[in-house]
Amino acid sequence: MSAVLDRIITADDLIRGGACRDGVMRSASPEWPAAFPVSVAVKEASRRHETVTVLRALDLDGYGYGDGYGGDGYGSGDDDGDGYGYGDDDGDGE
Repeated sequence: MSAVLDRIITADDLIRGGACRDGVMRSASPEWPAAFPVSVAVKEASRRHETVTVLRALDLDGYGYGDGYGGDGYGSGDDDGDGYGYGDDDGDGE
């Protein structure tokens, strides 16, 4: 997780990710560098109780979705058979 928090981003990254432009610009100040680590954005967001918004804008909220499909299977020896499988998965993680 440390490498993620050290990743360098810009205010534009947050805005393009869906964070409110006005909120991002309210947090920014002339002293802010043009680019900064994710940890700085998360720290500022936590002061405003908007950590979830920042994590979601940077695709760091840990939510994932996936589908899985199986194929045909054939047995050996005296028996022969077809098999089909389908999987659907919603996952939360990092």
